[in-house]
Amino acid sequence: MADAGYSNGEQVTHCEAAGIVPHAPVMSTVNNQGDGSLFGRKDFRYEPDTDTYVCPDSERLLGKNTNHKDRYIMYRASAGDCGACSLKSRCTQAPRCGFARHLYEEVLNRIQQRVTPEVMRLRRCTVEHSFAAIKYRIFGHPRLLMRGLSGARVEIGS
Repeated sequence: MADAGYSNGEQVTHCEAAGIVPHAPVMSTVNNQGDGSLFGRKDFRYEPDTDTYVCPDSERLLGKNTNHKDRYIMYRASAGDCGACSLKSRCTQAPRCGFARHLYEEVLNRIQQRVTPEVMRLRRCTVEHSFAAIKYRIFGHPRLLMRGLSGARVEIGS
């Protein structure tokens, strides 16, 4: 179990290859344009055979740029397809539709499926305090974080 900051697709791939099944919440992005009436990512279908997305109007979005530093591929529809589309007003406010796909999208989808309320409750109890204590001590505050004798016993024992 890990903090959300550690839900890196590359790290998860290495863990799974070593037989470790990681559980961490995935940090996700949303379509921040519009008032929520625009199509979401679920409305687009990914086709792994052609490495393209198909929009709700059956047009293809092609992988245009790969950003290895930030680990994503940018997919865009052609301006001509979007300009003539009757669904454009529900799709994007930009001249053409486009979005990013993480290089490790499949891995992040698998880890997201493992995130259940029960697992997150257990993670919160076992991981959050430990990470907070480690960070607190690393940054130069060597005192106990919990109050009272029982809290101090718990913290020293962990």
